[in-house]
Amino acid sequence: MITLADYRTKFEEHDQVSDGDVLECIQYANDDVSPEYLGNAYKRALLYYAAHYVQTDYASSITIEDGGASLNIDDIKKLKMDKIEVEFKDSASSLTSSDSPLKNTKYGRQYLSLVDNMAGPVTL
Repeated sequence: MITLADYRTKFEEHDQVSDGDVLECIQYANDDVSPEYLGNAYKRALLYYAAHYVQTDYASSITIEDGGASLNIDDIKKLKMDKIEVEFKDSASSLTSSDSPLKNTKYGRQYLSLVDNMAGPVTL
């Protein structure tokens, strides 16, 4: 099991999410992640899985602050810098049934990558 201190050290970007909410996400992740399967990678996998829950469940409480102004990350639809413009669409609405919800966050993708790397060679 990971501690709140482990989580806070690894994911400083989630410092605006309450301790109670983070602990709830750690518990959800702990229920889903198997220490027997992941072995030495268990703690790291649990951190990424918990961060995925925090990002999906509490993203609206994470804000970006710049010069006294703050912006809720859910409000960002388009970013523009010089001649580069990036527009964001709601990824949840573009999911198909074969997509894993873990693919929607960078933390979920890290978790999936870690699990994929745990699968050793297949012997027939």
